[in-house]
Amino acid sequence: MAVVAPPSLVDRIRERYMDDDDEAGGDVMIQSFLSSSPKKLSGERARLQLVVLNHKSIHSIGDVPQFANLVRGVHEVDLAWNKISNWKEVSTMLKHLPQLRIFNLSHNNLESDLGDVEIPHCPHLDTLILNGTNLSLDCIRKVARQMPVLHELHLSQNNFDPDYFDSESAGPSGEGKENGAISDSVSLIHLNRCRISRWSDALKMLSLFPKRETVFLCENPIREIRDKKQESEPPYSSIRMINLSKTGISDWTSIDHIEHWPRLVDLRINNIPLLDEYTEEEKLHLVVGRLDKLELLNGSSITKEQRECSERFFIRYYEEKEERPKKYDALLAKHGQLEKLVKVDLSPKSHVTVRVKCEETAFDQEMDLKVTKTVGQLMRQIEEPVGVAYDRMRLFYFQTYNEEDETNDCSELRYPKQLLHNLHVDDGAMFLVTSKIIPSRKRAQTKSTSSNSESN
Repeated sequence: MAVVAPPSLVDRIRERYMDDDDEAGGDVMIQSFLSSSPKKLSGERARLQLVVLNHKSIHSIGDVPQFANLVRGVHEVDLAWNKISNWKEVSTMLKHLPQLRIFNLSHNNLESDLGDVEIPHCPHLDTLILNGTNLSLDCIRKVARQMPVLHELHLSQNNFDPDYFDSESAGPSGEGKENGAISDSVSLIHLNRCRISRWSDALKMLSLFPKRETVFLCENPIREIRDKKQESEPPYSSIRMINLSKTGISDWTSIDHIEHWPRLVDLRINNIPLLDEYTEEEKLHLVVGRLDKLELLNGSSITKEQRECSERFFIRYYEEKEERPKKYDALLAKHGQLEKLVKVDLSPKSHVTVRVKCEETAFDQEMDLKVTKTVGQLMRQIEEPVGVAYDRMRLFYFQTYNEEDETNDCSELRYPKQLLHNLHVDDGAMFLVTSKIIPSRKRAQTKSTSSNSESN
């Protein structure tokens, strides 16, 4: 039984992007960005610019000349979740992708060491995505050095060698100095879910990217931020944006340390243990009040008015606390001693005192009324004291009532399920009870007989 060869990259490209009638050297149709499936553009022919082939069990390129002809205009290649392991295949791909700007090899079982494979020069490659590949830092360095304009590097879901972090020589004075930074051009680095638990380890990683400005460290078990004084410029000094959402940060001292980062203007700290016990208002004001230079918090802009509001909230929040952060004195010097805010209860009343009157039974009394009741429940409540049966009762509501004013506005309450609080009932309102006029059966029959006699 013949062994079926695994599908190659060329096979998958032709299968997904080419017409049945297209020949190997012919043009192919560009993939539509409006659909997950390829779309043929009627009347137009264009060379392929985007290749997305995830979960296709691709091991190798296949026919290299065909590949070179098919992809010479491609700008973006996404081959995540395949079975590419040999760096020679990757090297050949890059050699024949002269226009490549974005390259995704996430979750391929790539060899950790390049060996004697040389990565070709990639003059236009801007974004490299290597999530879940568990490559060594030395391997990443050798690859990145062939990409002079690399701006964005994704290294999430990688378990980096703990020996690197534990080594005293790690960082700029050790591996970084001997072998150089991983990239001198990367400014945006993703290190989410890399099991980094110590802030010192995060700093060692960041030190390998001298131009880092935007850093993602989400879902790492970092519990605290502690910055030691360093003779050289610390790695966090150039960071403008950092995302620490879903980390284990649990103390305000960590946020206080962030205040000393000279260029930080954008902070993301959603879903961290520190803020679990606070209201949304407290989360906002207690963070903004600490960080003078912050312009964005969790994606929302901080206006001048918002900052002043947060700083004043910060002062009032801590003025009666025994332990106050260092920032408290600085803000107190800025805004001075603030008067305590008067707490005004704007919640709706639950009980009101109203007047209930029925001229037919000479009933006229003030009663305590729970405004969460319905009209029907009120009628049941007053049925016995007023002396009018529920099924014969008509109920009128006066929001204000003046005995001498014959034009008092009133409304009849006809719907038993209507809630009283929807009427905005307040103290002093009045309910007037009358009886329904129900004709007796005998009187109705007499009237009917009389009408019949007259007609005869």
